[in-house]
Amino acid sequence: MKDLPRYMADPVMILEGSKPNSYLFVLDAKNKNDATLVAPIEVSKEDDRYGVINVLNFVYGKDGAMLTCF
Repeated sequence: MKDLPRYMADPVMILEGSKPNSYLFVLDAKNKNDATLVAPIEVSKEDDRYGVINVLNFVYGKDGAMLTCF
């Protein structure tokens, strides 16, 4: 997890997310089961408490039909 910013600085690809201003970062990193990690990001999300923030909701790797969250 501590290397996540480094992987996000040089992703394999970035896809548009389903929410406005959201993106899916496909990273050149693997989980313990050798699945590629994916990080959904919401950019410039308006939050009533904190103002405008960028949000990394979670990171996951797909292992067969199951998602492994970190």
